[in-house]
Amino acid sequence: MRSPLHVRVNPTLALLVALFAAAGVLGYWVLDMAADFGVRPPVAPEAGVMIALAYLVSIVIHELGHVWAFRVFRLGLDSVTLPFTPGVRSRIRASNRQQVLISASSPLAGAATGAVLLTAAGDAWTL
Repeated sequence: MRSPLHVRVNPTLALLVALFAAAGVLGYWVLDMAADFGVRPPVAPEAGVMIALAYLVSIVIHELGHVWAFRVFRLGLDSVTLPFTPGVRSRIRASNRQQVLISASSPLAGAATGAVLLTAAGDAWTL
């Protein structure tokens, strides 16, 4: 039986997600005030929140790609921290081949997720 995986969120990541959300809502509010002068807001107020959630989900998918590779190679992993910046490296006992595959697993997870979403979107993705 696999041990549970503990997920930690770096406080700066939480702050960035909150800032994305607040910027979208505040930006819409400012643009909405400009409507009095004939300027129409180009985005909905939910845009900042949606961008923040998309950013957070993309980081989770990225990190889960690493977790999957750790589990495939049966390397001990008891927690993962969702970082603010990329390039966080932990010390692991793995061969060079395993380290390369662990590093490559996260972009592959993102690409697979993107392919699934684009396929599901179908013609809705056409600009």
